Amino acid sequence: MFSFDVEFGASPQGPPPMTLPEFWGMLHKPGPNVESRNTNDENPPESLLSYIKGGQPAVQQRNEGAAFVFSLEDGNFPMPHRKDTSTNPNGGSTSTGAGSKWFVKGGSLRFRINSDFAISKATVQDTTAVTAPADAVIYSRPMHVDSPIMSELTVTVRRVIDSSVQGSWRSVVADMKLMPQAAFGKYDPKLDPSNPKADSTALLSGDPGLVNLMMGVIITTPLPILAESKIGLIQNATNMMLAGIKDFRGNVCPTGTDWLLPAWEPAQSKYLPAPLTDAEKSETNQERWDAMRTTWSALESKQNLLNGETDGLLAKCNDIFGWQKTQLQTEPPQQPPSNGTQQPWQLIGKLPTKLINSLEVRYLDLPRTAVV
Repeated sequence: MFSFDVEFGASPQGPPPMTLPEFWGMLHKPGPNVESRNTNDENPPESLLSYIKGGQPAVQQRNEGAAFVFSLEDGNFPMPHRKDTSTNPNGGSTSTGAGSKWFVKGGSLRFRINSDFAISKATVQDTTAVTAPADAVIYSRPMHVDSPIMSELTVTVRRVIDSSVQGSWRSVVADMKLMPQAAFGKYDPKLDPSNPKADSTALLSGDPGLVNLMMGVIITTPLPILAESKIGLIQNATNMMLAGIKDFRGNVCPTGTDWLLPAWEPAQSKYLPAPLTDAEKSETNQERWDAMRTTWSALESKQNLLNGETDGLLAKCNDIFGWQKTQLQTEPPQQPPSNGTQQPWQLIGKLPTKLINSLEVRYLDLPRTAVV
């Protein structure tokens, strides 16, 4: 026995497979084609897709938005927010999004590079290579690809001052992410919803349809390099004594021609410690420490001189130096709450009871009062 189908009219066919540029465009901008709302950057970043088709010269296609996303993981150096009317037409703060400049600490810098397209191998400075795991194979269902796709990323970092290549990165680690199999899964006609002969059981399966792929790399700064010493090598004490220590400013002679001696500072005449009274001279050393502890503790009754809300010493210092506001770069300045709640960053003027109770441990000599 045998069977056959008779179709009247054109055979039902699904959409044709995507080309590589079409597939990349779908990954790069999966949403609707709408006008960009990026108004902070005068020259927003663009991605450039270059490909060869049919032996013809390379075709270049520009798209809005960067094809690679650079994220700072560690080593950020906080910078104050300033209005920038030169690069920001709206006159707001300088953009900290795509295309912005990083201010980083060299010793702890770690950044991440993510791509729209999955990566099978990443090479940094032609010296460090990271290969995706064996089970992280790249396919393309929209392109009807059932054989592995090789996708290689090359990262080159150059110095601004001389364009030399920076190498010796401390570590390069693969950044793995779960991606939809509908985009990077192996093509199977039985799993194609546009195929009338698709396996409906497999299409309605509860499988989440995700595949773990390498979508970027995490790069850590090189080890610090010891700066070149400007002092020179001193082999022994004799050479040290012969080294030029004279004032060489404005002289042709590199070792100097005259001695540079600091001027004597005048003797201190203000805020001098009170001399010992006749009564204190007759006391023992421990009695003097106990008397100072009692004198200091008695100042509890004059806390208004220090903690006065308007005329206190702390209020004056807070007003002059701006200590009454938070100084975090990521938060706007905040006034202290009016309900009297003490914040961790606010100064307090209470008596240092722990210090007073352990004067002999904290001070090398007997502390004295002074007239201000």
